[in-house]
Amino acid sequence: MSLNRDLDHRRAQPAEWRSGSTGRHKASGKRADSRTGKRHMVQSLGAQVGLLAFAVGLIAGLYAGNDAGTTLIRALLAMIAGAAIGQMAGWMAKLVLRDYLQRKKRQIDREHIEAVRALVAAQSPSASPAPEKAE
Repeated sequence: MSLNRDLDHRRAQPAEWRSGSTGRHKASGKRADSRTGKRHMVQSLGAQVGLLAFAVGLIAGLYAGNDAGTTLIRALLAMIAGAAIGQMAGWMAKLVLRDYLQRKKRQIDREHIEAVRALVAAQSPSASPAPEKAE
């Protein structure tokens, strides 16, 4: 069972650790580690839905003929609510995607281990028939 643990440990490391790169983002110089990458999808989806809600709020307020102050306040409230809803949706999507990828990874690891065990069993001397003695 230590083979499973070794495979999981090696594959769980970020690619930049395995490749020996510096782990810095080329354009900004900021560190590109797993802490920022884990929440990127959630924050991105929240921002996108929030901005969409803000735009819809502005258009609806202008279409209704409301004054600028009322329209902006309602659009900002819609943006805050949209960002919260978008982050919840992103969080759920991240969990679903992570669970699917973990199941797929375990399946690939099991198949790999079975193939390695079959190869080792085929190459071991006890698996081959004993040579007959020549008289």
